[in-house]
Amino acid sequence: MKLGSGTTYNVYGKIVDTFPGNSTGGGTGLRGKGVVASASGEIAVMPMPYVYTIEVDAENATNPSERAKLSILYQY
Repeated sequence: MKLGSGTTYNVYGKIVDTFPGNSTGGGTGLRGKGVVASASGEIAVMPMPYVYTIEVDAENATNPSERAKLSILYQY
């Protein structure tokens, strides 16, 4: 897609890998629990056990040597 006003950038992105993971890991503070409801009780977290590797590449439309490349690891 093209982004920007004035200076335009061509941005490319894709999911390059997907593998099973664990969305309720210990680092999230939600292990086995969810958000406390306004009434009594708790809402259980439904695990969505996948990890995605996403790559984004952007370049200046008029000067392709001006580039940025990102690799993103997204856990959901």
